[in-house]
Amino acid sequence: MRLTESFVLQKRRETVWEVVGDPERLLRCLPGVESVEMIDGENANVRLTQGLGPFTVTFGAKAAVTGRDPGRSISFSATGRSVRGAAGNVRVTNDVRLEDEAEGATRVVLDAEVALGGMLGTVGQKMIGRQASAAAKAFAASLEREVDGAVDDGGASAPATETAPPLSITTERFSEEFVELHSHASAWIQDYYDRDHLVRAADWVLELEPEAPEPLVLAALLHDAERSVPGGPVLDKATQPWDDAAYNRAHCDRSAAVVAGWLVGKGASERFVNGALAIREHEFGGSPEGDLLQAADSVSFLEVNGPLVARWVTEGECSAEKGREKLRWMAERVRLECARPLASAQLAVALAVVDRAAEGEAS
Repeated sequence: MRLTESFVLQKRRETVWEVVGDPERLLRCLPGVESVEMIDGENANVRLTQGLGPFTVTFGAKAAVTGRDPGRSISFSATGRSVRGAAGNVRVTNDVRLEDEAEGATRVVLDAEVALGGMLGTVGQKMIGRQASAAAKAFAASLEREVDGAVDDGGASAPATETAPPLSITTERFSEEFVELHSHASAWIQDYYDRDHLVRAADWVLELEPEAPEPLVLAALLHDAERSVPGGPVLDKATQPWDDAAYNRAHCDRSAAVVAGWLVGKGASERFVNGALAIREHEFGGSPEGDLLQAADSVSFLEVNGPLVARWVTEGECSAEKGREKLRWMAERVRLECARPLASAQLAVALAVVDRAAEGEAS
């Protein structure tokens, strides 16, 4: 399958080429990349995780530069096979071209040809075209951060907050009732230990579905609220599986009940109280609204909570591998197709944070 996508960066072509012309830096910008090991200046071993329809697959691949026009384009190919997830292999050829735009901007044009084999070829090939735009968007955000120098020496990208702008809570966009309830909810979670994750989950709901109903946005903002109320279920991070059905069901149901009760206490209308029921699906999805909420929860967690999981590791709450399992589960469980490339990109960033923490512990 051949794909073409493009985007514009507000940077001069020569500046963008400093990254695009460097194979290692360019490869680290690809969505889902977990590691890049340069063999020489033109060849590398790459490990990356991608969501393809119902599958989340980790590939081991060899990438090689096949051509370049300095300052303007670079071509590379990659071949590999799945090392985790559905069995299959992949072959990709990529051309990245830079074109001058007005006022010193640069258009980045991506031409790719992708072929999947094995089990992946029967289903994943059909998904590639549908997910190309989201993958290009994630690549654009990573490339812009790299060009701006926001990627540290360890190669881990900063969270892609550009892709989900913070909510602007005004009555021009939202109802007066939503604005008032959002204000109360924000005050409620102000001191919550994972406040940023809740805030970003609400942002991601509207990024993934701009027409999402107001009650669902509010549900995203409060989806973990039961953890602020003593007496709730507790998961042993060291020993219990992250997808423990009994724990996650108890957590979802209690959060929905806590939030619904809080809304009733605030005099909220029936639509907001009933809207809290979507929280019952935020871990596993199920309905269209549940899938959207689950996706927003996952992408936000991966975006924000790499440092939190790293702290679990350094403070002995779980092993480094158990921490990595948590992050992988958050990405692999995503049911909403358009969110899977975003989750894969954020997963690579979060895993790098945990890896650095684990290396620090080992030394």
